[in-house]
Amino acid sequence: MATFLARLKTLEAGTDPSRAASREADKKAVELLEKRGITRAMRAHLGQLVETALGPTPPLAAMPGPDPARQDKLIALKLAFDEWATAARTVITKRSYLIRLGLASRRAPKADDSENNG
Repeated sequence: MATFLARLKTLEAGTDPSRAASREADKKAVELLEKRGITRAMRAHLGQLVETALGPTPPLAAMPGPDPARQDKLIALKLAFDEWATAARTVITKRSYLIRLGLASRRAPKADDSENNG
């Protein structure tokens, strides 16, 4: 995302000497992206998010402790999921459907015994 934003900024400013011949096309491309929803405001917001993601991490001691309300919500969500999964396993018996729902895993392929029988 950082690279994308930097390249858009360069295209918009027209500061890349290797793209001197295509400055008008570059500006039209940026205008088209703005029409499609990638506005300056959105790019600024995304830039702040990138800075936050790439910036320094605060020391562990400075981070807030666990939020009890959030933990309660996560526990309630886990209980609801477990209840749903139990009901789904009762009703849905086809293994491929359970795999798609994330309620079963693919089995490991069986070892080929042809090498040992030769």
